[in-house]
Amino acid sequence: MTCETTFQLLQHTSPTEAGDCAEAAWASDNPGYNADAIPAARLKKVQVAIGPAC
Repeated sequence: MTCETTFQLLQHTSPTEAGDCAEAAWASDNPGYNADAIPAARLKKVQVAIGPAC
């Protein structure tokens, strides 16, 4: 068994079709970000971006 980080897992499991975009970041790098907002605001400091629409 291996230990995979959340960012690595996101890269392996996120959709990559036209129009898809998945972004992830450290909460500490985005102070004040509201994770419950709908629609979600764009992250200011992104660690991982997957998909052609990013």
